[in-house]
Amino acid sequence: MKLLKNIFKYFLIIFTTLIITELVSGFYFNHLKLDCSYLLCDSNFKFHSEFIYNKDEKYIYKRNSYGFRDNSDNLDKKFVVLGGSTTDQRHLKLEDTWVHRLNKKFSNKSNNNLKFLNSGIQGQSLNGHIWNFEKWYPKINNFNNKIYIIYAGINEIDSFFKIDPKFNEEKSENINFENQNFVKEFLKNNNGVIIKLFRVIKDKFIESKISMNVDYTRRESDYVPNIEIYEPSKNFVNSLNSKLEKILAHSKVNNSELIFVTQRTLRWKKDDKVYSYNNYDWYNREKFVSEIIINFCKSHQLVCFDGFNELDLKEEDSMDKVHLNINGSEKVAKFIFKKLANHYQ
Repeated sequence: MKLLKNIFKYFLIIFTTLIITELVSGFYFNHLKLDCSYLLCDSNFKFHSEFIYNKDEKYIYKRNSYGFRDNSDNLDKKFVVLGGSTTDQRHLKLEDTWVHRLNKKFSNKSNNNLKFLNSGIQGQSLNGHIWNFEKWYPKINNFNNKIYIIYAGINEIDSFFKIDPKFNEEKSENINFENQNFVKEFLKNNNGVIIKLFRVIKDKFIESKISMNVDYTRRESDYVPNIEIYEPSKNFVNSLNSKLEKILAHSKVNNSELIFVTQRTLRWKKDDKVYSYNNYDWYNREKFVSEIIINFCKSHQLVCFDGFNELDLKEEDSMDKVHLNINGSEKVAKFIFKKLANHYQ
């Protein structure tokens, strides 16, 4: 009986110490209170991308303590890049991402050493970018007077798909104790010693791979002539402009500048007529969103780079007509480098 009491006593001491350490080390006692379950703070995942690298070649996908895709916690960079999976580019090694290559190009330009921080997050649209300004950047000390480059356009959807669904409603920062997985939810949000220990064990002993879902599935080149022309709804037009206005308002509060870069994919091609992939008018939808962004820039005297019309992407620059390979990534880096070098010369 005495042995059982001692076992229980030591178990209670260890359990209490672990809980206190978890609370002190994590979100609920952390002055930043970042949503690390979403931002993947301090993550180190081992990935492979068989369509780009050798089949057995592995690389580390890392996000720093603040949630940026960067190998260090140094936030002393003037430019912050926002985007979805085409900016995050988790299917590429860090050195092959267009943001990293942009950094390298400016580091080699002795008279104009601009530096860029990658805050791209898989699946983000303008909804997600608004969340960044409301729930992420303000929690980082002295994160003001930045220049935000927003690489946007292809994730802005009318009714064909739902992108960025978690930001359609206000995201709660509180744990739902009625949720059967509230302990797991708490540990992920808390980002304390337990989840960090788990990540160390996972990184060392468990091999993670990129999930080859629809976004990373090779798509065949079955282009067909456009039949139905894309017609945006009035609600979609109003929604896009409203989101752009919100982002502009947030940037003014932070004494920051905005630069928009519009996107295009390879889900369409154009010669004597327009051809699209999967019997959907991708061309006119992407063109419409790009024009909304360009016109918004003009009306508010913002800097805007027309990637939709000026980026010369070929089918061989992409792994799935949306996500770029190393060649496509280099093209985006060169395009933005030339634009910025001319603008800030």
